[in-house]
Amino acid sequence: AAAALAATSQQHFRSNVVARLVVRAFPNMNVNVIHACRSSSGRRLTVLKGSRAPTRSLAVAAFPTSTVKKSRTTNLPRQIILLRHGRSLGNEDESLFANLADWKIPLSEEGRLQARKAGGIMQRMIGDDPVMFYVSPYVRTKQTYDELQHHVTSDVLFTREEPRLREQDFGNFQDTELIQKAKKERVDFGRFFYRFPDGESGADVFDRVSAFCGTFIQDCDQLARPDATAVFVTHGIASRLFVMRWMHWTVDDFEALHNPNNCALIVLKRYDGANGPTYRLTRESREMIKAPSSGGIGRALKLGQMLAKERSRDGNWDFGDATPWGL
Repeated sequence: AAAALAATSQQHFRSNVVARLVVRAFPNMNVNVIHACRSSSGRRLTVLKGSRAPTRSLAVAAFPTSTVKKSRTTNLPRQIILLRHGRSLGNEDESLFANLADWKIPLSEEGRLQARKAGGIMQRMIGDDPVMFYVSPYVRTKQTYDELQHHVTSDVLFTREEPRLREQDFGNFQDTELIQKAKKERVDFGRFFYRFPDGESGADVFDRVSAFCGTFIQDCDQLARPDATAVFVTHGIASRLFVMRWMHWTVDDFEALHNPNNCALIVLKRYDGANGPTYRLTRESREMIKAPSSGGIGRALKLGQMLAKERSRDGNWDFGDATPWGL
């Protein structure tokens, strides 16, 4: 660690300094295991060799500062639409979960009609823009996606089945009484941290949704266009946790959110400014899920803002008062 930090702190590597830092920081390390190598910029690194008491080998990787590139994607979608699936048979009769796996629960007839209606609303919002779809692998979300296609006339850039946007795991075959008891207990404990027996907590869902954000941004870089619309056909809690992550909201903010109705659309629109793209919920979406009143970034990034402002004095990009798509 000391060697890597020393190496990255200089444009021109001073190998003797690096070697002395290694020996000083790790006096019992066998320095014979570190060999001369070349940096990614082609400069030869000559590391001082010597002998010490044999210990665990240490591999040192050096990354010159000149190779660290700051980039900002230019293909982030014009808007992001999160669509909760249509009403399912499980919404009508929760006893089905005792004998049928949650991910196999299909839509009801009402749910199919809801999905078709939502498809018409969504297409009017998209207009002539191309669209990219991310779909949870659950039967009810895939059926919702199928019904949406009756109204989609835009060019579809791609469709990805995305398991990280699946429903919160409540366990395998579910005991109806135990699940109802757990849901009541969750209200007192807190929706974000409460873990269902043999299932997930909201925090677990947040972690996988956060991991998905990296894939989403990469897809935008490689496959999307800046005039595109991204549509996530997913579940209520996954929708809320994505917005929490994207907008940097706190756990307290999440606890106050309301679940969207079946086939309700949560819409995030992109705004381009001097500091890069920012996203904001539409007024209808904000009112629907009872979002925090702040129009800018969530309180979870306030410390990050202050640090960014300090760094901006050295010429680095300042986040300002609005959230870019964020990390």
